Amino acid sequence: SSAVCRFIVRLLPSRGVRDSHSTWTGFWVAHHRGDSAFAGPKLLRLLEKEGYRYAIRLKTNAVLERKIAPLLKRPVGRPSHKPKVFYRSFHYRAGSWECARRVVVRVAWHAGEFFPRVGFIVTRAVRKWMAHRVALTLRVRWPPHAEREGYPRANRSNLKWHAKKVVHFYNRRGTAEQWIKEGKNAMKWTKLSCRRFKDNAARLHLFALAYNLANSLRQLALPRSIRSWNLTTLCEKLVKIGGKVVAHSKYVIFQLAEVAVPRKLFGAILERIGRLRLACASG
Repeated sequence: SSAVCRFIVRLLPSRGVRDSHSTWTGFWVAHHRGDSAFAGPKLLRLLEKEGYRYAIRLKTNAVLERKIAPLLKRPVGRPSHKPKVFYRSFHYRAGSWECARRVVVRVAWHAGEFFPRVGFIVTRAVRKWMAHRVALTLRVRWPPHAEREGYPRANRSNLKWHAKKVVHFYNRRGTAEQWIKEGKNAMKWTKLSCRRFKDNAARLHLFALAYNLANSLRQLALPRSIRSWNLTTLCEKLVKIGGKVVAHSKYVIFQLAEVAVPRKLFGAILERIGRLRLACASG
């Protein structure tokens, strides 16, 4: 995490590019999630300077525990089978920070456990004038699926997010890491052996494009019975299979080994791909 600022600076587009992107596409997603190793002052200042929102985990310390001391006491009454969850938010300034930032905490009491599960998350603390400026520059049309995916609306500062919503947004980091792990295993996109950063960035873009194409195939062309396959299984059972092509004057025969994918299932996949072709041709 020590060199993460230099790495992120190369990846972040300029403000002009972000403004033009939001003008043409109608929205711009400018949010970051990270674990506690990325809660350093340099990265926080960089994200705030570039106008990005963030939700980053914080390590527990004595000062944070004193701020939530009432929540660390076991709730009164008979323990329930469902976890009792409490959310709070407060302002906190670490020793290495130049200003106080908003911290959201989630305290969950589970049945059969003596101590609660506590998680602290730091979000961007925006002054009133800065929140007004961010609201003006990021007031964009938000896609309907963004709220379901855990992204807050862009015309709100982090000070207005509900604590539960901040935690929900941060928890989506685990889902994103699963997608990254799937790309590592299926596409091998960590094999970046070039010497220059730009060359490795171009290769990574190609790997990401291949991942998106394979994921589109999984979401649009696979029947519901096998739509839950990961990309590694999809490549091994559907793409990388032996076969023979016999071409005649009027038709083409595909002779495939009926082991992992039966004939009926393979025909259903080809039929769905044909529908996509017709849909694209019709516009």
